[in-house]
Formats: sequence, C-alpha cells, structure tokens
Amino acid sequence: MLEALLDPLYALSSLATAVTLSCLFHVLAKPVAAEALAHVDPSPKHLRNVDRVVTNFAKAGCLFLLTTNPAFWYTAYEAFWWSKWDDLAFTRTVVILYTVTDISSFLTTWMPKRTAFHHAVTGLFAIVTCAHNDILTLTFPRLMLWYGLCSTVTYLVNFFIGTIYCFKAPLRTLAVYAAAIYAVALAINWVKFMPALIQMVLDDRAYFGGLLTHWRLVDADSLWLFVMPWLERLLLVSISAILVHDDINLLQSLIDFAGGFPTVDVKTIKTSFLNPLNLLSKKKEE
Repeated sequence: MLEALLDPLYALSSLATAVTLSCLFHVLAKPVAAEALAHVDPSPKHLRNVDRVVTNFAKAGCLFLLTTNPAFWYTAYEAFWWSKWDDLAFTRTVVILYTVTDISSFLTTWMPKRTAFHHAVTGLFAIVTCAHNDILTLTFPRLMLWYGLCSTVTYLVNFFIGTIYCFKAPLRTLAVYAAAIYAVALAINWVKFMPALIQMVLDDRAYFGGLLTHWRLVDADSLWLFVMPWLERLLLVSISAILVHDDINLLQSLIDFAGGFPTVDVKTIKTSFLNPLNLLSKKKEE
C-alpha cells in the first residue's frame, strides 16, 4: 500500500483525505472536550481553549502512531548517521501524519500569527513533498525532514499542552518529562541541523531555485534574476531562525510549567557541609 504513495497524485489525495478525516474527528471530539473543560471551569474564557485541546491530543496521537513503526526509527538512524534518504513512500507517510493536524487546524482552531505561519510552512512543505518525486535529492528539504523526525518523538509535549486546560493546575511532573524529552530532542536535532545549515549558507547553490525550475515556473537561464544567492541565504537563515526561536520559546514554557530551574541556596549547602564536620569535632572532644 505504501508503494502507491510514490505516485504524486495518490500522495496528494492521501494528504487531502487525511486532512478531511482530521477535521471530522475535530468536529466529533469537540463536544466531548467542551464538556470535560466545563467541569474544570465553565467560563467562556476557559472554554475557548476546546479547539486547542482537541488539536494537541490529535497531534500527539498521530506522532505516537509514527514512533510505533520500526521503519521510523530505521529512517531516523540512516538520516542521522549517513544523511541517507531512500524510502520516498514512507517519507511521505511521515510527512502526512506529521502535518495533517497542522493543516486541519487552519479550519478548526484559532492560533496566534506565529503559530499560523509555522503551520503554513509545514503544510506547504507537505504539499511539495507529495508533489515532487525528487524531493529526497534536495538538500534543504532533507534538512527539514530531519527537523521533523526529531519533533515527532516529542509527542508528549503536545499531550501535555492538551492537559493544561483539563485540570485546575498544570501537571508539573508531566511537564518535567515533556521538557526533558524536548531538550534532548533539540540537542540531537541541532547537532545535525546547525552544521548542515552553515554548510548550505557557505555553498553557492540555488536550493529554492531548483523547485522553481522543476515545475518550469522559471527558465533555468534566467533563474539568477529571480533567486539570487543572497536571497537563497536569507531564506535559509530566516526559516531556520523561526523554527529555532519557536523551539526555544516552547522549551522555556515547558520549563516554567515544570517549576523553573532549581535554585541553589548557598547558605543551605554551607550548613549541610559544615554539620558533619561539627559532629566529627564534637565526637573527638568527647
């Protein structure tokens, strides 16, 4: 069945079907979530978070489903150690499941402008991935796919965000787990992502221009008129900066929900350190 995703038309129709089913799930789950949130706080200010709860739980479920597939971990292993991307059909499966709730949220969920832009980028990337059969040969899309693979294992973050509105107070222990997993995922992600990004900025190539010439939107001979090297670098850095900035903000929020960084009381440490010494000196005097 996965082999059928090699056909761009089938892949695009699968994405459209997944988005439709996601919207249908949202419509059916919304009354249930509204009833649950009403037991916590029936005020309109609290109940307007119903869509956000459904969306985050749905995304957590999709990401968890991906991580239960052994092919996901094998793909992640090959991408990290060898920068190898061979399975286009499975890659499209990952992208569809990862972005389906992002795309459907435009029709179902209110979101801040920054979040809307982030989801718009991921949705556009999903469409390009499904339509472009040579997507795995392009450097920047492969880098974005790597970013998405690392984000997939952080499904607990989306699950925690969904629970924030379901209880009187955030679940601090769950926030600690989510923050720890997210921090580790970002560390592994950036070890691979940052050096590759720097190399791309230093390399004089038209990464985005390749997509324009593929669909014959721009003639190859006149490409430099539309996509100049400085514009390529600006786009690379801008998109990456937005992703990293959002990740840092989210990690900071998770740390805050977890209670913040533990503070060190120097006076307490000195007292704890000196107490055993005092006990030893008293025993010697006796």
